[in-house]
Amino acid sequence: MTNLDLKQIVKEFENKDSEELLKIAFTETNDYKEEVSNIAKQELKKREADVGKYAKKESNDLTITDKTEESKYHALNLISAIYLIIAWMVGISALIALIYGFLDKKDTGVLIIVYSLIYGLFGVISLLTISEGIKLFISIENNTSEQNKLLSKLIKKIK
Repeated sequence: MTNLDLKQIVKEFENKDSEELLKIAFTETNDYKEEVSNIAKQELKKREADVGKYAKKESNDLTITDKTEESKYHALNLISAIYLIIAWMVGISALIALIYGFLDKKDTGVLIIVYSLIYGLFGVISLLTISEGIKLFISIENNTSEQNKLLSKLIKKIK
């Protein structure tokens, strides 16, 4: 197709209703050349038409979905957030104990400093590791699920 033909098709599609463009773009794709279907999709996108029920029928769509979708694991996300909050609380408590140890004039001040450094660092690092580990497992599951979806689409396309 020449550029002149494509421009003429674009002008014609501007006058067509969205339902007809949806058929051209998604339902009757075998009846049209790929360029024509793509022009119809661009026109629908420009109109911001709802293509949800038609777009799912498109078998050659192997694009990765948007990663901003909500996770299915709300409880794990909550547990991860709780561990993060506890890590901050342990860190702040250790810092307060460290300051108190410096201000204490007795021999117990040195013990307070040592214990707050050791247990504060160990506690914060452990809790942050647990929190990030939970997030990592959720991310691995989401990626695995996405790969399975894409693989099944690819297998359907090959068949």
